[in-house]
Amino acid sequence: MDADVLVRLFTGDDPDKQRSAMDLLQRANRGEVSLAIAAITVAEVIWVMTSPRLYAIPRMEARTALLGLLQQSEIQIENRSTVFRALELYGTILKDFGDAMVVATMERERATALFAFDRGYDRIPSIERREP
Repeated sequence: MDADVLVRLFTGDDPDKQRSAMDLLQRANRGEVSLAIAAITVAEVIWVMTSPRLYAIPRMEARTALLGLLQQSEIQIENRSTVFRALELYGTILKDFGDAMVVATMERERATALFAFDRGYDRIPSIERREP
């Protein structure tokens, strides 16, 4: 499933497309279609929904909307546990979902050192940020 379908579902800025997106989810709930979402799509949805120039939806609201959808068992998510961990970090510690995906991926891989200039990573006790 592409980001535009999810954005329309959550924002309702185009009622016809929102209805189509809801119908698609209902078909998935009935087992008529299989739905999959790539991790990059989650990042794109977060970016579009929270962008001050686009929808300016508060981060926690966007996070909650995505969590509600992604918890549905009939939707396949690439790297499900990593995406859920990134959403947890995004909502509590980190302000950027991309950074949250980096940390969640590092945790999954049991990596501890990260080369970065971004001091926001210093808030993660399990990560040792190193400047290049």
